[in-house]
Amino acid sequence: MSEGPDWRRLGAWLLCLVTAGVQAAPAVMHHQLSVTLAPLAGELLAEDQIELPQPVAQWEFALHCALTPQVAAGQLEALGALAGLPSWCGYRVTLPEPATRVALNYQGKLVAPPADPQALYATPGHIGPEGVFLSAASGWYPQPLVGSDYLTFDLELTLPSGWQGVSAGEEQPHGWREREPQEEIALVANRFQSYRRATPWGEAQVWLLTADEALAERYLAATERYLGLYSRLLGPYPYPKFALVENFWQSGYGFPSFTLLGGRLLRLPFIIDSSYPHEVLHDWWGNGVYVDYASGNWSEGLTAYLADHLLAAQAGGGARYRRDLLHKYAAFAQEAGALPLVEFRSRHSSASQAVGYGKGAMLFHMLRLELGDATFIGALRRLYTSQRFQRTDWATLARVFEDSSGRSLGPFFEQWVERAGAPELRLTAAAASETATGWQVAFTLQQVQGGAPYRLRVPVAVQLAQGPPLERSVELVSEEGQFVIELAERPLRLAVDPRFDLFRQLLPEELPPALDGLFAAEGGVAVVPAAAAAPLQAGYRALAEALGAQRVVKDSELTTLPAGQPVWLLGWENRFLAEGLQGSGVAAKGAQVALGEAVLERSVASLALVRPLPGGPVGVVASGQIDALPGLARKLPHYGKYGYLLFSGAAPDNVVKGQWPTADSPLSVRLQEGTLPPLALPPRLGELEEAR
Repeated sequence: MSEGPDWRRLGAWLLCLVTAGVQAAPAVMHHQLSVTLAPLAGELLAEDQIELPQPVAQWEFALHCALTPQVAAGQLEALGALAGLPSWCGYRVTLPEPATRVALNYQGKLVAPPADPQALYATPGHIGPEGVFLSAASGWYPQPLVGSDYLTFDLELTLPSGWQGVSAGEEQPHGWREREPQEEIALVANRFQSYRRATPWGEAQVWLLTADEALAERYLAATERYLGLYSRLLGPYPYPKFALVENFWQSGYGFPSFTLLGGRLLRLPFIIDSSYPHEVLHDWWGNGVYVDYASGNWSEGLTAYLADHLLAAQAGGGARYRRDLLHKYAAFAQEAGALPLVEFRSRHSSASQAVGYGKGAMLFHMLRLELGDATFIGALRRLYTSQRFQRTDWATLARVFEDSSGRSLGPFFEQWVERAGAPELRLTAAAASETATGWQVAFTLQQVQGGAPYRLRVPVAVQLAQGPPLERSVELVSEEGQFVIELAERPLRLAVDPRFDLFRQLLPEELPPALDGLFAAEGGVAVVPAAAAAPLQAGYRALAEALGAQRVVKDSELTTLPAGQPVWLLGWENRFLAEGLQGSGVAAKGAQVALGEAVLERSVASLALVRPLPGGPVGVVASGQIDALPGLARKLPHYGKYGYLLFSGAAPDNVVKGQWPTADSPLSVRLQEGTLPPLALPPRLGELEEAR
């Protein structure tokens, strides 16, 4: 997702806290809920007939402290606020005799609107005139302190006229029903306009706050396309519907069988082909096969690989996407390198995203290359079939791949899941020589990352004088290995990992200057223009804080730019602007700004770029509209892989984005003198890329 908080549900991790330390056999409880919502008053009134998996004399549960419960039979004892969860209160019901049913009714107000409806903030639960959002984390329904792992539910809703509610599962005349074991119940409600389309895999639904048939049609078609793609690839879709639901603030959440997007986000043109399939796929991985968070979250990496990466690869951009993942990891290596995959739970920073999403996706890519497409896809289908609606850890996932491939994969998963960091390669002593039967290339590869060496299958390509490049892989299991490749044609160039198939630390020469490098750096200095009007200066100071600058100075206070530390130059009026734009190709003279083929009036243009200068990297952010600065602060971190960006208007809207070219990689060496054509690798289309 280009914008938004962590794109997963809120409840599962919180429920793990409530039940921490409890070891119980998996069990399923059923909620027969009748809920009345009064959004204008912020009130909830509910009756819950709870069917327990086995008879009990006492039952302990948690509920939001603002909700007052009563029991139909037995005695109710308040246990007070839960440790670490001050808004949740515990209760104990003592029944007249052991039974499997507990009948509760409860009511109260849940009013916790987002701090800023225009910002990407979350709330665990809110009932108000602008909308209803109730996740499991809000404690809006009784959740056991010990015992049941899963639940099913019937949810009957009473809402004001014109309001509709959405939850997981199958729609009923007055609510929702879910018969498959779930980890939570989420409920949203608003004055929706709904659109539907039957598909062979489940009903596609769109719920919008304002009527927009054209937008709904695009999402209905996309939903049908993605449900079909992943049903054919992995197995039957596990829910009766998938719904795109518009939220009343700018959010991005994935719940079982629906995703909740802010209106501005769902209307971004790229969302429907990038983040949206990611959320559809989570109903296989995360909401179809559950994550055992205590042992690490594998689903984000697998979902990123089969959604974001797969779509990029189908469009011919797989290598570029993988390079961007490695670039992101390199930008945040100091922090990200300290986190192994087994410790990743959810995205809470760029560094955690680089591990959980980036390293996780690369793990599955390397595993696919190791096993081949047929075995890899077969293992995924087996994982989905055998683990559907069950919590699954890395060990179970590894065992399924071992059983499907007939191979021992323990060392593979151990080094990529349990070990922090990444290997770093050096290529030395590469030379070509003619032999009696043709040619050969000899070279040495070294692992220089420190610590024990990894067991690596390293892809290499040899560019030939005639014909397509020769692609091979070599096994590097020690700190250094010598290799020889026999050839029939004269070799021109040797390239190590030219498609970025290996999770590794990129070399500096492979890293184009990008905004991520400045975001990840510490101790940055922001230089604001003294010539700017006071309101604009204040806006730039706020922007500097959002960009992570530790110190703000006026350009009039400096004779030269600070050296040895990251620098942000802010404002068209900045007297160091020409220095920051040196060699960038940006023309910013007069009333217009030109970048590439785009030409904008400076009064509406916003520019962001980073350039390598002798004293260190320099970022430039300049805008002709003070109203655009908050939008830039919000958006720029999500464009971190780019080296230059041009925006228009107050929103602002991106019109140009790109990456600077990189220098020749030390992992690619010429074997012959003279001018060589660029290395052109043919498309590599396996069964995944061909899936439609």
